[in-house]
Amino acid sequence: MEKLHDTVSLHGTTDTIVTDAILSELEEITGYENPTLKTTNAIVTADGRCEVRVEYTPKTFTITLDVDNTSIESVTMTSKYNSLNSTDNTAKYGEEITINVTAKTGYTFSDYSVTAGTANIANNVFTVETDATIKISATANTYKVIYNANGGNGEMASSEHTYNVSKQLTKNTFTRTGYEFAGWAKGADATSKEYSDEESVLNLTDVNNAEVTLYAIWTAKTYNVTYNANGGAGEEKTFANSATYAQNYTIKSLAELGFSKTGHEFTGWATSQNGSKVYNKEETFVFNQDSDLTLYAIWTAEVYKVSFDVNNEEGKTEANQTNASIGTIDVTYGETYGDLPVASKDGYEFVGWFHEDTQITSASIVTLTEAHTLVAHWTVKTTSYSIEYYLETLEGTCDYRETVTVNNVTTDSQITLTGTEKGYTGFEFNNDAEHNALTGRADGHKNLTLKVYMSRKSYNLTIKVSTGITSVTATIGESTITATDETGVSTSVKFEQYITLASVAKEGYKVAGYGSDEITITGNSFEMIANNVVVTAKASANKDTLYKTYYYLETATDGVFNEPEIVESAGETGTAVNAVIKTYEGYAHDSENVNKAESGTVAGDGSLILKVYYVRSSYTFTVTKGNFVNVVSSAVTIKHGHTFDNFKITLNAGYSLSNIVKGADESLTWNGIAITEELTDANVKVYTLGTYTMPIGNVTFEATGVAN
Repeated sequence: MEKLHDTVSLHGTTDTIVTDAILSELEEITGYENPTLKTTNAIVTADGRCEVRVEYTPKTFTITLDVDNTSIESVTMTSKYNSLNSTDNTAKYGEEITINVTAKTGYTFSDYSVTAGTANIANNVFTVETDATIKISATANTYKVIYNANGGNGEMASSEHTYNVSKQLTKNTFTRTGYEFAGWAKGADATSKEYSDEESVLNLTDVNNAEVTLYAIWTAKTYNVTYNANGGAGEEKTFANSATYAQNYTIKSLAELGFSKTGHEFTGWATSQNGSKVYNKEETFVFNQDSDLTLYAIWTAEVYKVSFDVNNEEGKTEANQTNASIGTIDVTYGETYGDLPVASKDGYEFVGWFHEDTQITSASIVTLTEAHTLVAHWTVKTTSYSIEYYLETLEGTCDYRETVTVNNVTTDSQITLTGTEKGYTGFEFNNDAEHNALTGRADGHKNLTLKVYMSRKSYNLTIKVSTGITSVTATIGESTITATDETGVSTSVKFEQYITLASVAKEGYKVAGYGSDEITITGNSFEMIANNVVVTAKASANKDTLYKTYYYLETATDGVFNEPEIVESAGETGTAVNAVIKTYEGYAHDSENVNKAESGTVAGDGSLILKVYYVRSSYTFTVTKGNFVNVVSSAVTIKHGHTFDNFKITLNAGYSLSNIVKGADESLTWNGIAITEELTDANVKVYTLGTYTMPIGNVTFEATGVAN
């Protein structure tokens, strides 16, 4: 389609033909190119009426579509003037292009945008003006998740979600008594979860701005039911997870549980040990508590009828003096019998009511589980008699000790004592005592008095000495025994006889008391007990017992020692001690000396003497060769205080020993040592040292020569 774009005036030479040269004078037209002169042989007229036609070709531009393939399903383009080349997406300038966009599921087309070139876009239509890049994209739909408690309690905010973007569901905060949260489902009536708590979900809907409701799925909790016999027989039983919240639960039977209680009737169940009945036996109820349940059996004590048999036609009671039948009472199992009737019978004493061999009193607990009869028991009336006991004194006489009354004796019965009816510590029955009265008749007036004489027993006393004790003496009355060794001495001592002990300690010890396994002795005396006794006299060693150490120093003569240095020390008697090894200058400890005594045991009399020997130390006498000295004798090693001589120093020919000192008597000394000089035929001087006593410490001199 062609249209007039513009009219322009140009100038030319009159009567000349208009040529293509005029094209260079024309201005460019936006979007067009290649101007062509379409009028031929047109002549320029003087009146300016010459018109020519110039045609332009629209430029071709490329349309580049930048499509977001993650959100756009398809894009198509149509052109108004059919200049669109769908093969390479080119179109002529001014062409109107319509873009049709289909977004992918879950996305909504949002807009076009020109990211390069120029294009005017309105209502999905744009006009081609230049090469252009058009970005086409869609926005992921968003939706809201609504959380429904579905019978639970609490509130939860909704959560925002974006299509194709994974996101965790909000952590459940709903609660429901008796139920556990199982997850989420899209249906309120769902019986199983579709989504877990905090599960990461994707694309619950593809509709933009939709609302998706998730319903909480609840699982009824199960609970343990425990049955407690509550004082009855049978162990407590727990049935794990046997009750489901909000569902029927049937209480188990006693037979199934194995519960029973003697003398009691089972009446139901309580929920606490001392609580009232809540459930009947084997009741079915809806379990509506959010915790485990413990049921306590409730027992009611049985009531039984008790009858009385006086066990004799002559029997009677205070309540009914004329009727041998006393009547009945009701008693409750596990409780006391309470007040019982009292029966009487001439010549007899009423002992009490008995069931078989068991006496029943008002305080007795009912343990029988049926109606029963109590029978009266009777005894013949009794009397009593007395026994006087006499115990032997330490002096041999007998003193009255006490009277014992013996009750419940059959009246007029003959009594014979054995003397062993009552015992006394330290005494025994004296069958030969002339005043014993061991037989008699127990009359009804309680006049019988019998007498028993007991003699005082004797026990063995042994005394011994221990280390540090010379002797121990025990004084018993006017007699004594003395022990001087660990075997000891024994004697017989009467029970409760007074014993005095005296000990003599050895030198270096002191008496430290007395020990015994049978009795504790405080001080130096005790009374004899009713047992054999062994007493050991004890001593403690003195801590300051003196002993001596002799220190011997060797004289100048080998093997001969000076008078010793004597050092006194103190130690504990009987303990081992070692001599202190002292240090003496010039002497060495002689640990091999056959006469040494460097350890010993401290003697109580101070007689211990330790002996330590020292030999003289050896030292070396050395003369080194200095200038002009030819030969010196070898070094000499001897003990200090010992002497040697004939030590020679030979000089070179023509030299004398330096440092020679000549005395007034022409005697020579060298370094304080007497010395003699000898000149040989070869003009060589030889010096001989006189007798030299070795001091303490090594000695070294240097011999040097001087020219004659």
